[in-house]
Amino acid sequence: MFPRALLLGVLLAACGPAAETKSVAAQAPEPSAAPLVDTLFEGGTCYLATFDAAALAAREGQTVVTFLVVDPGADVRALDTEERKHVGFAFQIAEDADIYTGYGACTRAPGAASCYIEGDGGEFALTPTDAGLRVAITRMEVEGPERISPDLAAAPANRILDLARGSGTDCMID
Repeated sequence: MFPRALLLGVLLAACGPAAETKSVAAQAPEPSAAPLVDTLFEGGTCYLATFDAAALAAREGQTVVTFLVVDPGADVRALDTEERKHVGFAFQIAEDADIYTGYGACTRAPGAASCYIEGDGGEFALTPTDAGLRVAITRMEVEGPERISPDLAAAPANRILDLARGSGTDCMID
């Protein structure tokens, strides 16, 4: 999994009042010849969304407070194949202090990626948007430090999350 200190730093920085990410239209740019997952983390890019109380109220039933997609690190990248490349993700849900983390093994295809979560944790899809990345969750249940998360897709408002691009510094602690 991700180093806990790294995730805590990212989530604390992302959860500040200025970090609220507004939903963006999913206007996908023209697909490049390179598979989507091969270009996601170029230049230290990560993707994140945070939702304050007002944003959560506007999306009735949403429980996701923070969601992050990151480069999974060298150890996990070593598991990549010609067909699949791994991405890391982390999230927090309302009224739960746990930080849930996992890895998705994603298809290497231009324009979009289907990802399967390690340990039968579910699946999600990634598509590019003008502002970043759209995560479409089919099922997502992963281990946290204290418990297994509820299935995020059980709450319809959690199923589609639009994440903004962040720089490498948004994804690590100082």
